[in-house]
Amino acid sequence: MTRKMAATMAGAGVIASVLVAVPTTTASAGPVICDPGSTAVRWHYTKKPWKITHATSKENFSGGELRRTVTVERIRRLQARAELHTGAEVESGLATKIFASLKGKLDLTLAGEGEWTKKASEKVEWRMKKQGRYMFYAGRRQASGYWQVYRCDGGTKWVAGKYGFAKSFSLNTEGAVWCKARPSRTSLAYVVKKHYC
Repeated sequence: MTRKMAATMAGAGVIASVLVAVPTTTASAGPVICDPGSTAVRWHYTKKPWKITHATSKENFSGGELRRTVTVERIRRLQARAELHTGAEVESGLATKIFASLKGKLDLTLAGEGEWTKKASEKVEWRMKKQGRYMFYAGRRQASGYWQVYRCDGGTKWVAGKYGFAKSFSLNTEGAVWCKARPSRTSLAYVVKKHYC
């Protein structure tokens, strides 16, 4: 994603000193604005959409309520990865800082560098109260964004450093949705219904 990332970030004014989100000073003897040698991560274009990782359909036309424990099959795996704008991996120490920063930015509990969603199936227990089709599912928020690291130079200015892209995933969410239901537009159930019902 090297050229695409560079074009995206350059077009948005994200590269190097073009960023305006980090305070800067022009005089080396200016006021102290940061701890010398400290680093900070700044983010652009962060997002956290729902991603469906498991889905299975069941129907209830029994004339009554059914209670089922359904094995929901995997349809997608998610990965946590931080990379430089060149596409190269980020060293572990910096990756840890990047994911901790993304966690705070998006207020999510996120997986660390190199982790994957692993389960081939999930078991979901649900009461099918109404007649019709149900989707049983599991999924997570996929967090991502463009990052850039800044280093405090002499306590008086922030100097732009490495930059790239990172993505991770949140804790597992599972459930079921009746295909005639009207779930909240912010819920995973809404995404499942939109894609599969």
